[in-house]
Amino acid sequence: MVILLLGALVGVAGSPREASGAGPANAPVVGMVSTPDGRGYWEVGSDGGVFTYGDAGFFGSAGGLHLNAPVVGMASTPDGKGYWMVASDGGVFTYGDAGFFGSPAGGRAPTTRTTGITGTPGGTGYWLVTAEGSIATFGDARYFGTEQETIALYGDSLGMQAAPFLQYLAGVSGDSTLLRAYNGWAICDDLQAMASDAATLHPSVALIEFSGNAVTHCMSGYTMGTTAYYDKYEADAQQAIDIFRNSGIPVVLIGAPISAWANLAANLDFLNQIYASLAAANPGVTYVDAGQSVLANGQFTLTLPCLPFEPCTGAAGTNVVRSPDGVHFCPDGNTTVQGWYSLCDVYSSGAFRFALAMLVAASGQ
Repeated sequence: MVILLLGALVGVAGSPREASGAGPANAPVVGMVSTPDGRGYWEVGSDGGVFTYGDAGFFGSAGGLHLNAPVVGMASTPDGKGYWMVASDGGVFTYGDAGFFGSPAGGRAPTTRTTGITGTPGGTGYWLVTAEGSIATFGDARYFGTEQETIALYGDSLGMQAAPFLQYLAGVSGDSTLLRAYNGWAICDDLQAMASDAATLHPSVALIEFSGNAVTHCMSGYTMGTTAYYDKYEADAQQAIDIFRNSGIPVVLIGAPISAWANLAANLDFLNQIYASLAAANPGVTYVDAGQSVLANGQFTLTLPCLPFEPCTGAAGTNVVRSPDGVHFCPDGNTTVQGWYSLCDVYSSGAFRFALAMLVAASGQ
């Protein structure tokens, strides 16, 4: 978990080197900001060390803390009696009279690199900007748009395995991704994140992919295949739609591929019908059956002919597109844990195809 300083750290002592600006920096200087009257300035290092010059006051630093990500910038409060620092993962640090109004960091952060922060004129909010140019707003900071597109994906293990390809393919066209797909998750697990993202990170389009899990806490008491279960998924999907539509964000409901097992295939087919009906009933919402990208004429298959622009690793010009479990995409069924994600440890044609189908759907919004 990224360390977030939720209040001012007034009185935290800095070294004389920091307070006076004397001596060499322990880390590269990555930002500076002037005092309101222009008679001084602060510099900040990537380790969070603060250097003051002129009439700039010293109100503390992160120089002695263990940071999960390097500091990349700072901003001062309107009266010059405090400042914010921001790390590349979006973690915000506050000092003096600088208030904390939120942050995209905290383990499940956007897959983009934060590069800067600036405060609002009243000092009661701030904007964060990423390397791709997307904007996050906190406090009274308002969102005015950006030329850069951010594609948000909310989903389960199928979306998670496809996520690296979605990130890569979006990046080729200069877009960024916000990836919130995790093993075993249902729609209800992501509703809080959706509301926060819609309000602060402003994705250009929201892709919602859930194939019917019922194993997490928010699905307790709901048995797959029952009326209550389907009603729950429909109600949660509608809530997700409302969250994004209220912020003017287009929504794409993603149909996942059926599995090799008849009961799971029938359950997913029914869920996909629910998603299609919701899309038809809600303006600004579309349904895309991206799962067809790994099926053969609508039927489960382990292999498909290689696409002309992907590695061809199987026999006779084919690639394995589904896992041995008959559900997922990893050809050998093995995954490697990377942070919050369990990703295929070898090239996965199925994950690539699913990601490409989702990106095409997002591009149409």
